Amino acid sequence: MKVPVKWLNEHVKIDDIDIKFLEDRLIMSGSNTEGVKDFSKNNTDIVIGKVIEQVKHEDADKLFVLQIDLGEEITQIVTGAKNVKVGDYVPVAKVGANLANGLKIKKGKLRGQVSNGMLCSLDELGFEKSVIPKIFDDGIYILQGEYELGTPLFDVVDIGDNVIEFEITPNRPDCLSIEGMARETQATFKRERKKLSDQNIFEEKNVKKYFDVEVQDSDLCPRYSGFVINNVQIKPSPQWMQVRLMLAGVRPINNIVDITNYVMLETGQPIHPFDLDLVDDKKIIVRRAFDGEKMTTLDSVERILKNDDLVIASAHKAIGIAGVMGGENTEITENTKNIFVEVANFNKTAIRMTSKHLGLRTEASARFEKGIDINRVGKAVNRLLELYAQLNVGEIVDGMIDIYPTRKEEDIVILTTQEVKRILGIDLSTSKMKEMLESLEFKVLSLDDNHLKIQVPSFRMDVLKEIDMIEEVARMYGYDNIPVTLPGGVEFGEYNYRQKIENTVKSTLVSQGLYEISTYSFVSPTAIDKINRSDDTSLNQFVRLINPLGEEYSVMRTTLLPNMMEVLTRNQNNGNSEMMAFELGNTFIAKSIPVVDLPDERKSICIGAYGKKVDFFKIKSFVELLFEVLGIKNVKFEKINDILTYHPGRLAKIIVDETLFGIIGEIHPDVMKNFGISSRVIAAEIDFEKIAENSNLAKLYEPVPKYPSIQRDIAILVKDETTHSEIVDLILKNGGKNLVDVKLFDIYRGVQIKQGYKSMAYSMTFRSDEKTLTDEEVQKPYDKILRVLEETLDAIRR
Repeated sequence: MKVPVKWLNEHVKIDDIDIKFLEDRLIMSGSNTEGVKDFSKNNTDIVIGKVIEQVKHEDADKLFVLQIDLGEEITQIVTGAKNVKVGDYVPVAKVGANLANGLKIKKGKLRGQVSNGMLCSLDELGFEKSVIPKIFDDGIYILQGEYELGTPLFDVVDIGDNVIEFEITPNRPDCLSIEGMARETQATFKRERKKLSDQNIFEEKNVKKYFDVEVQDSDLCPRYSGFVINNVQIKPSPQWMQVRLMLAGVRPINNIVDITNYVMLETGQPIHPFDLDLVDDKKIIVRRAFDGEKMTTLDSVERILKNDDLVIASAHKAIGIAGVMGGENTEITENTKNIFVEVANFNKTAIRMTSKHLGLRTEASARFEKGIDINRVGKAVNRLLELYAQLNVGEIVDGMIDIYPTRKEEDIVILTTQEVKRILGIDLSTSKMKEMLESLEFKVLSLDDNHLKIQVPSFRMDVLKEIDMIEEVARMYGYDNIPVTLPGGVEFGEYNYRQKIENTVKSTLVSQGLYEISTYSFVSPTAIDKINRSDDTSLNQFVRLINPLGEEYSVMRTTLLPNMMEVLTRNQNNGNSEMMAFELGNTFIAKSIPVVDLPDERKSICIGAYGKKVDFFKIKSFVELLFEVLGIKNVKFEKINDILTYHPGRLAKIIVDETLFGIIGEIHPDVMKNFGISSRVIAAEIDFEKIAENSNLAKLYEPVPKYPSIQRDIAILVKDETTHSEIVDLILKNGGKNLVDVKLFDIYRGVQIKQGYKSMAYSMTFRSDEKTLTDEEVQKPYDKILRVLEETLDAIRR
């Protein structure tokens, strides 16, 4: 919100306050700013001159030689501007002057003619092209009225004003106006402000002779008002109004439109004028659009509407999109004679949805979608009537339509000194708080030593509870005045058990050299096809977004693996020869299609890696370590072949006590081709929810063994299809109570091993907690293990 300081000064006297101090104090009272722009800064030695003679340049068809009266002297300036004529008062940059765009004016010659200075355009004075009136787009700025010649431009024209740009948060739409910021300034500096008329009850009188209004959807339009002006004279608005609009970032157009924009900026209420002679049957109907209804807006774009959109219509067609933009078919033009001025209040959610689906965001929609005080309608009407009468734009018809069936009641909030002290840590009396709140125009209905009963004005739609009122007290007390204290009550925090498990998962994997990644939850529905899981019903239970950024982000992910593959592919394409990564993130599986309930939202762990040193067993070791650190025992890896994402024969499911926890394997070549990655990829998908349920982070003390252990090795030949887990299970089952550890230390295939077989060597550790074991006590279970392996797996001892 751009606020010209001289306009603000008209509402609350601040011309004696330094601009930097003004900005700083407003920031500390809660009105954050994005800076101050001084339009006179960098513009020096610019004075007002009058064109007293204009002749064409003898040697240039497009140039004119002007004689400019500067009061104390007459000087010659050569210009190419076509909009200048004799008698015009113009801004003149004298020789030696500096302009906002960095240009320094020097004496020169143009095609042989001396030019002592330059006539200035608004662009050269520091205004953006988007706010310059079209008549001055490519020409010199012509001043309205007469001035003392030679007077510095910024001394007599407010064009050199300071403009504060406020950063208005979405919960404070009341501050999107000059009046709103005047109210904040009044409270901050304890000064009286000039209040606009807030008369809010109007009579129809003669207005229904000229037009009528019917509101069919009062839920979307709780208040609709308007009045008629006949025999209007369309012309430029006065210079003071044009300057204020430009400083506030709005392009002046003509007197009718400029007044509506001026009042919108001053009160925060959007307004729209219609050419009444173009409204069928002189009747306005506020209704929902028909599905597929078409309408061309003021920007000459044809819009296709939906039934959820609210339109302003005549008897036969839509003439405006309510709260967003008017229609080209009732636009104010130089031929307009009679107008109807609309001042209405619309449902903020409806305006937001319409603006979004049409891709059309305007100054009006930006205000309506944040919510506008319904009583602001009356304030805007009063100000409009005042300005239209002041500028004598036409004949204002006596009376006004005001359809306002349900008047808004103002809320009541109770504020206690005890809660103020608890939240802010300061002692304030109720009388002091009353003074603060009344400066913000809250009404204190009653108070005692500990309580205030406060009536919240309708324009403060953000104040609903006591905590909101405490924030107002804090702002007015001054955030910089609140003492620094430690919070009361519990002064420490800690992770809950689930968070501790998450942190353990992350720290364990990071300690092994894996990078943690975080990817979007929004993915393409083709992601499941790319990992060859299109037949997996659960993974295709998508939650689809209503308004996705694009097809690639149109559904919620049901697995982390496609995202992992994308990251690995991107890293390989970027020249990284090795990559090991993991993600701990949510997946979303719809309970039914179409979606009617919240989806099943589960956390998963996905590990992915490629590189020369990466193989199945390396990733398996990460998984084993993770389960060990989390205190999950009885982990098994069982070979499977039925998931097409993975290479057959190089895939295992992760089992804990007969419960499936996840899968681990090498990615299928077809899947790698789908993603465009050439390096072999090993991946693991693990259900974090089951990990969280079964983890045990408690560490029990185990004393150092008192008695020595005995280690025995065993090497056997087994068939290729025999798995490590089958062998280990048999060893543990038959090793007796003194067998404490089994480790695989070698797998061998070669010329000495017959085809279809492999050699596997294990180290077994035996130890008793009660005594030193003898060789005989170890040999007996050892022999039993060997016998069982031979009988069960046809193993042959090497």
